[in-house]
Amino acid sequence: MRKIYSILIILVLLAPSLLLIPKIDAAPVPTEQENWQWEPYGPRVDEYLYLIITDYDAELMAFKAGDIDTAYIQATRLEEVKDDPNIYILSYQTFNLQFLGINCKQYPWNYTAIRQAVAHLIDREWIIREVFQGFGYPTESPIPPAFGAWSNPNVPSYPYSKELAKQKLLDAGFTYDEQANKWYDPNGNELPTFYIQVPPAEQAPWLFQEAQHIVKDAKDIGLPLEVEAIEFQALVSQIFAGTFKSFILYLGWSRVPTLAYELFRTGGSWNFWGISDPELDEYLEKFYYTTNITEAQYWLWKAQEKVAELLPYIPIYMGRGNVGFRTDIAGVVLNKPVGGQNYLTLLDIHRIPQPLGGRFREALGSDPRILNPFVALTGDEWQVLDMVYETLFIANPDEVSADYPWLAEKWTMEEIDVDGSKGMRITFYLVRNATWHDGVPFTAYDVNFTFWFIKENKPRQGYAKAFESMYKTEVIDDYTIAVYINSTSWAYLYDLNVPIV
Repeated sequence: MRKIYSILIILVLLAPSLLLIPKIDAAPVPTEQENWQWEPYGPRVDEYLYLIITDYDAELMAFKAGDIDTAYIQATRLEEVKDDPNIYILSYQTFNLQFLGINCKQYPWNYTAIRQAVAHLIDREWIIREVFQGFGYPTESPIPPAFGAWSNPNVPSYPYSKELAKQKLLDAGFTYDEQANKWYDPNGNELPTFYIQVPPAEQAPWLFQEAQHIVKDAKDIGLPLEVEAIEFQALVSQIFAGTFKSFILYLGWSRVPTLAYELFRTGGSWNFWGISDPELDEYLEKFYYTTNITEAQYWLWKAQEKVAELLPYIPIYMGRGNVGFRTDIAGVVLNKPVGGQNYLTLLDIHRIPQPLGGRFREALGSDPRILNPFVALTGDEWQVLDMVYETLFIANPDEVSADYPWLAEKWTMEEIDVDGSKGMRITFYLVRNATWHDGVPFTAYDVNFTFWFIKENKPRQGYAKAFESMYKTEVIDDYTIAVYINSTSWAYLYDLNVPIV
């Protein structure tokens, strides 16, 4: 499986298809799929066939005709399949978070109380009910519940209430002239008009509608908040330049929230908000640079409490996706507690009532032109590569934030002394029953080759901080390899979890 990086989802025009799901009435999920207990071996099918279908209409037509066995169902196309007795749909929460991102350096957004007051004006239940027809998951946690043990459920919350929003400002020293319907900051300055930026209604109507609703509630309590419609690419340019005001967009996370370190620390590469807080920085440093994952989770919980107080961004909801399958297909493995198909689906998928053999067919939306795991980039290329290359561990289907041993049966992480400074040694103990496609045994020498190839060549896929800081490896025996790094971080374990070549 490839290394997944958290990214700001800038393809905002795709968001309705990816996130917003109307009510679904489809064929019942087959009993065999409903009761399926995942297995870490396979594959069960003899052939996994990818058809290249670049047009979505053609892909959906092929799915309905039974020429392929699965397809992602866009929200606007659910009506076309919901009554088909040969199609069932699996629906799951995604890792995509919608949020209101705020420029904390820009007046009056630089006041924490302003951000907290606006947080009280976000009616998540209304947004999910009216804008997204009930499909979505409201959240206030900076690291949402989708991340299991990484998410702190006890962060400060801001229930929807115009009265609480107003009181939050008054408690912070703001004053309100009811007769003039004007607010003044603690220094006596009249609050100027400030903005929520979203693409125009014709470009992203759902975002515009959400922003309008927040602005209406703000005006009800006298706050001079307005919607600023801005062309999407222009907004993205402002975000990266740090000149934006505030915006509603989406953030895509990987299953382990290492991105939090860059999102919220002073000077972080993803800290678009300009937030800077010494206490938060301390928590984030301890989160990122410990070698103990339990400690990392503890410090991330502490960081979330601080982020929820400072509110550089305000979480709104997490999305939901739907994938259709033909009713003679079972063995789909979904991650828990929330969705996405686990890697083990590739091994467990099969036809009903045929537990072994046969063919599974899926469409690719583009031609996978590069099948080199160090330079491949597109999702379709990695769809194919995931069938060929494997990693040291995968996501545990029963707890997506946990790891499941794969090419490595176990591993250890230890702090060591490196010329008077802290470093670490990560030791992988490999399985003894894996072979390459030609029958040659898989050994620690393959892992060693892969790691040094990445360090020396710095490929765009896989090169990360751990390889930059790696100064030595030790092949202890055919099935044990130790990696020496001249600094410490639990996240280095995930940096090293690359496809082994």
